[in-house]
Amino acid sequence: MKKFIVGLIALAITSSCRSNDDTSNPSVAEKVPVLPTTITAVNNNSQSQLNYFYIGDKLKEVTTSSGNRYKYIYNGDNIIREELYKGGELKMAKDFSYSNDKVASVKVTNESVSPAVQYIKNIQYLDANHIKYDAFDDNGNIEFQIEAYFDNNGNLIKIDLPEKLISTFDLKNNPLKNIRGYYKIYMVGEGINELEKINFPGNNNLLNIKLSSSMEVMIENTISYNDKGYPTKNIQLDNTEALTTTIDYQYND
Repeated sequence: MKKFIVGLIALAITSSCRSNDDTSNPSVAEKVPVLPTTITAVNNNSQSQLNYFYIGDKLKEVTTSSGNRYKYIYNGDNIIREELYKGGELKMAKDFSYSNDKVASVKVTNESVSPAVQYIKNIQYLDANHIKYDAFDDNGNIEFQIEAYFDNNGNLIKIDLPEKLISTFDLKNNPLKNIRGYYKIYMVGEGINELEKINFPGNNNLLNIKLSSSMEVMIENTISYNDKGYPTKNIQLDNTEALTTTIDYQYND
């Protein structure tokens, strides 16, 4: 049961036009913020790595140790399309539509199944800190509904799946917080889950996840930081599988 719940968490937060595709370099006067360049995760079962590439503070692409490549297209400050390539072939595309500068819907085209499927995930904003959306399987079928609750700093502090989960965050800087437009897609469950490690979207860093019914701790993170308050290492204990993962972060600065 516990392993099933962790699987639901991973699905929930990553279920998983024209643009200003400007390939010019930022001007000397334009200061690029702290951005992650490499994230690696190692445990007894696997080793994974994500490599991030940018134009200024806009995400250009992410490559993975498994050979996958994610490409991003912007319109202004917003990511409007993500493309996933495997073996050089386009396998999935996500087109993001916005309303009031928030993601209103995600059109997913999944070419990794046969026949290819397309579906639309609509996001409901019930108030400033409460959203609702459906979780889909690879064939575009709705599996369950998700309600997500955020604090005033954008941290996902409660999520209602078939089980209700609550989480605690630190007060330091999340490694992804300065990637332009990325948080908007991350908060609606569309962040990269290539490392298959549990995290929740936020401007700060996840410390633990608990079952609301029993307050049992499912995930625990022990984080080391640099002098700018960004994580350099995270020792993550998954109590549902007695699995410890070491996650290391490298930055452009």
